[in-house]
Amino acid sequence: GVAITNGETGQRRLRGMPLLQRHSCQNSIILDQTVNGFEFTHRGSIATKMVIVKSSMQEILPFAAEMLEKMIAAESQQLPDFADVLAGLAIQYNWDDKQAAAVAVGTEGKETRAGVVNGVTHAAKLYENPDERMDMEILGGRILVAPDSIFAQAAKNYQMSERL
Repeated sequence: GVAITNGETGQRRLRGMPLLQRHSCQNSIILDQTVNGFEFTHRGSIATKMVIVKSSMQEILPFAAEMLEKMIAAESQQLPDFADVLAGLAIQYNWDDKQAAAVAVGTEGKETRAGVVNGVTHAAKLYENPDERMDMEILGGRILVAPDSIFAQAAKNYQMSERL
């Protein structure tokens, strides 16, 4: 689908981005790549902006379909040193213990790329602030499409921190 955002506090622009949503738990995975979506300020003709939004949705949907394919592939992508990967991501993204625990629970025991993505988007539910929640949902999308090296680097970062 398509995520349409409009910040409540003036900190965000009107944006449209590819979206996957798990209906079983309502986790949203958002891909924040402006090349695959739209973003603009609220100035100008409302009618013109609405035409842009509606026409952009058609162009965003194929990217959401690509995300679905990546998520299906991610479900079988096992991650070695999974606990170290989660601990390393917690360090990299400055998650506190509550956030890290929510990510771990959200993996549903799956030690895969999809498990990490689901964990991160599950943890987004901790945030009452809609901007912070969306940031976690976008992080889930980034992790979904990130190169495999992100996991190896996260595990290495954790292992190095344990040696200090």
